[in-house]
Amino acid sequence: ETNFMENGINYHAHIFTATGPNTFYVLADGAVEYLVVGGGGAGRGNGSVTNSGSGGNGGQLISGLFYSVPAGALSVTVGAGGVGAVNASGGPGGDSAFWTITAAGGAGGTWGSSSEGTYGGNGAGGAGAGHGDGPLGNAGGPGLVSTILGSSVTYAGGGGGGFSHGGNAGSGGGGRGESYDTGT
Repeated sequence: ETNFMENGINYHAHIFTATGPNTFYVLADGAVEYLVVGGGGAGRGNGSVTNSGSGGNGGQLISGLFYSVPAGALSVTVGAGGVGAVNASGGPGGDSAFWTITAAGGAGGTWGSSSEGTYGGNGAGGAGAGHGDGPLGNAGGPGLVSTILGSSVTYAGGGGGGFSHGGNAGSGGGGRGESYDTGT
């Protein structure tokens, strides 16, 4: 939880980051501004010398304002990030939800060989660069900026693409996700 003032109004923000079900308690009827982000999709690793894995997509971002929220307990679900994979598509991210709003999790990365026009829009994962395509995987989508916490923060960016011959992977988008380590 965090408190901040914007335009002379005091705000109290409840931030849910624990994966799985949570509960938001509303003490009195009133308005609630929300931002819900689905879990990011995992990237795909590839052992091939001719193709490489792409970054996972950022989860869907939905924000808005409920003008009339009843007092009581409201359900909140935080979607987990997808599970990374080698020689298979990365796992999708889990859906996140607040009351009646659901933000879909991002798709997992796939594999391929491309260096042309593979940068995605907001939240899309960057495509991998294959053998002979150059030394850099493509950057992931930049995500979306929100000021719901009183300052500009970027959410739901896509992961950067990989490269098949030990070159540099593309930059990830500006998401606020957790990293995944396969332990290898």
